[in-house]
Amino acid sequence: MIFSDQYQRVVKEYSKIGEDHKQYMFDCFRNHEFPLVLWRKLGKSGLFKVAAGNDKEHALRYMAAAYEGLAYGSGDLAFCIAPICHGAMAVPILAQFAKDRKIVKKYLDQATSGASVISFAVTESSSGGTDAFRSDCRLSSYNGTKILNGKKWHITSAPHADLIMCWATDDYDSLVAVLVDPKQKGVTIGDKLPCAAARTSPVGTIEFKNVEISPDCILRFKSGKRALTDALIGERVICTFSGIGCIKQMIEKCVYFLRNRKVQGVKLERHQYMQYRITKMQYALTTLEALSHGTLNLQCAGNNVDLESSVLKPTAANTIFDCAREAGQICATYGLQEESQFYSALLDAWGAMVGGGTEEAHRMIVWNKMKKRYSGRSLNISSDNIHIWEESEDLLKEIKNAV
Repeated sequence: MIFSDQYQRVVKEYSKIGEDHKQYMFDCFRNHEFPLVLWRKLGKSGLFKVAAGNDKEHALRYMAAAYEGLAYGSGDLAFCIAPICHGAMAVPILAQFAKDRKIVKKYLDQATSGASVISFAVTESSSGGTDAFRSDCRLSSYNGTKILNGKKWHITSAPHADLIMCWATDDYDSLVAVLVDPKQKGVTIGDKLPCAAARTSPVGTIEFKNVEISPDCILRFKSGKRALTDALIGERVICTFSGIGCIKQMIEKCVYFLRNRKVQGVKLERHQYMQYRITKMQYALTTLEALSHGTLNLQCAGNNVDLESSVLKPTAANTIFDCAREAGQICATYGLQEESQFYSALLDAWGAMVGGGTEEAHRMIVWNKMKKRYSGRSLNISSDNIHIWEESEDLLKEIKNAV
């Protein structure tokens, strides 16, 4: 596919950053650690700052290219989840309110520089990611004070967050975003959950017990549901590009292996079945690129991509999983080694099939949007064809009588 010079430049820039931190990232993966050094580097690169700008199209395309390059260079798919939740989801919301509120401006400055980590807290154990808009976390009024109570489950960056953006329901049953300092009284952050996937983007639980909230830290929207939907869509679309980078580096490893490994004096690349496997990966990559960039183009043009993003996300997860499995088959025993990183891609893709909404949840979204999109068409049976149904009824009666 042909991309703009700027897109290719950003991909190359972040590929270099990922490559420079490749061994560090691998060590963090094995130790289930958050790569804070790389996080600070991303802040200095301007990745988080671009998301706070007024040019939404530029921000979306820049982030797509950056995360494609970062995943390609580092070989780590899962780490991209944390900065995307921080930069693509939380930062634009902070920027929306920063002009009028000093405390939000302070949080925004820290977030865009990479000095802080924001945890975007939506999921709850009662509904998982299937019903993101039904929040049991409540923001209630008590003697003129706003009090937050509730519990969030499996939240990215919770174990090392400097700020929590908690989505809660207020007294008016409206969805609001509440900014909470993890050090506040009544806030309890659990230990890292020992997940098999997404090791470099650790998750944890957050519990709020009678936490007092300043009015300046309550972010209200014309439609809280729409604001959260837009943030979730941004995550679905941008995360896909880190998957593209991940698949590209897997293909590169496989091509090198096939062109340099021999069996009985014949290079593996000459075996037709190996050619089938590697081209199958390229077919999948090319299809995913087309779907990802097509959805991104629609989003940049201001279109509603609720349906498209919910098709894209599970498609990407399944594509990454399938490509990682093919890569492991191609490279045989080398594919089983940790350094190949194929197994980590398998785990991360598996995690992506669940995190951010299961495939079943996304199919629910797609079906609901389909009903609205195709509601203008209906099937009308003309009078000329009524006899078909009449004959069917007569045939059923005849069969019944024969029995």
